[in-house]
Amino acid sequence: NMQPKIFHPGTKAVFDSFAGPVPCTVTSVHKDLFGHKRVGFQVNKDQGPYHKGETLESSPLWVIPKAHIRRREFFPVIIPGYAWGS
Repeated sequence: NMQPKIFHPGTKAVFDSFAGPVPCTVTSVHKDLFGHKRVGFQVNKDQGPYHKGETLESSPLWVIPKAHIRRREFFPVIIPGYAWGS
């Protein structure tokens, strides 16, 4: 039983958006009023509708630590086995 690697605020990550992968830095990990985990992040580069310096929040499903993305010839591959902790 492999424990997931826990990543924390300060981690470089990618927000998997409809406009493509947006480079970001995680700023917070917390639970919303319903107990669902949320990841706050700051955008590091203008991409589509997202602007550098903008702070956003998402489900952890859409925020992937850079360490868990492998570049392949045509598309990135997400390596499982990570989680977000505050």
